[in-house]
Amino acid sequence: MRLPAKTYDQLIKKKLTKKRCKFNNNRPKYNYLGFDSTLELDLYKELEEGVKNGIVSHFFWQTPVRLPGGKKYVLDALVFFTNNHVEYLDAKGMMTELYKLKKALVEEIYPFKITEVYRKDMPYIQSKTIERKPKCHPK
Repeated sequence: MRLPAKTYDQLIKKKLTKKRCKFNNNRPKYNYLGFDSTLELDLYKELEEGVKNGIVSHFFWQTPVRLPGGKKYVLDALVFFTNNHVEYLDAKGMMTELYKLKKALVEEIYPFKITEVYRKDMPYIQSKTIERKPKCHPK
């Protein structure tokens, strides 16, 4: 079957045009990774810097958390600090209803809280002083 030239041109044009992002944000790339926003990229770079400076022991990027019904919530970063403190981070530019629902569900099921990182919080690691909490409290 042969397509008319006009239809063919429309199909080619449609494939070559970039798909717009959900919130009209920029989707940067860095170290062969794609990021949903420049805020996520900045957080990633800061965590890498924290590893180099010895503040962060290591971190996992885009960590999935399983939810009932076969659903999942993806944390932007699971961060392990050198003082044995662990944080579950999510870079937030826009709060959606779906995010609020999934966050509440995760915090209801699992024994941790998700820390939201906003643009105003950057640089996050340098602005946050983490004190080591004793594992047992003396009476």
